[in-house]
Amino acid sequence: MFCWWQRISNQPELTGVGSTEAETRQLSAAKASLNEKELAHEAMVNHVHLLTNDQNVLIAQSWNVIGKIRSAAKVQFFRDKLMQKEFHVGGKTQQKVAGTTAELSYMKGLTTKYATQLAARGIGAADITELNVCYDGLQAKDAEQENAKKLQVTLRNERDALLKDLKDMKSKIRGSAAICLRGNPDILNEFKTIIRKKSAKKSDTDTSTETPTAG
Repeated sequence: MFCWWQRISNQPELTGVGSTEAETRQLSAAKASLNEKELAHEAMVNHVHLLTNDQNVLIAQSWNVIGKIRSAAKVQFFRDKLMQKEFHVGGKTQQKVAGTTAELSYMKGLTTKYATQLAARGIGAADITELNVCYDGLQAKDAEQENAKKLQVTLRNERDALLKDLKDMKSKIRGSAAICLRGNPDILNEFKTIIRKKSAKKSDTDTSTETPTAG
């Protein structure tokens, strides 16, 4: 059985009520554009997910080296509560990018200020390098993800605008069909398919996906 929009080209009666072949071609082009935009949106959603995973790896790596520096400070400054406090010994770890980059930046300053004391407890050039790599990496990933999220929202808005236009085109053609096919209920029923309502919109910041049905 033909989809209702495929039936349009086989219904010359529609021309008499204003539904031209050009309108049909426009509908077909809009449907293709919507599918392309949906694929682009889904690809960007997946890209944001991958960037989040990359951030989580860097966050774990960051707290590993921070923990090592704190442990070294705890031994080097044994029973020196003020110094241990300065190194945040016993402090909580952060799971967010902002909190992690802030602590990395803070630790970079301490490793410079107390380089000799920390070196006595095994904190060397490799640890300082890892600290810098984590900091620079998180900064870069965060900027990349923010840009990706903005593009994701743009693609979603463009997709939804195309979906609205497509619905309007279909409504007009169904209205025309209702005029000229009143005496042919079997075919008319094929034009009465209603686009399923989309689920409630979610914020693109949650990186969830929902695929609109174009019909």
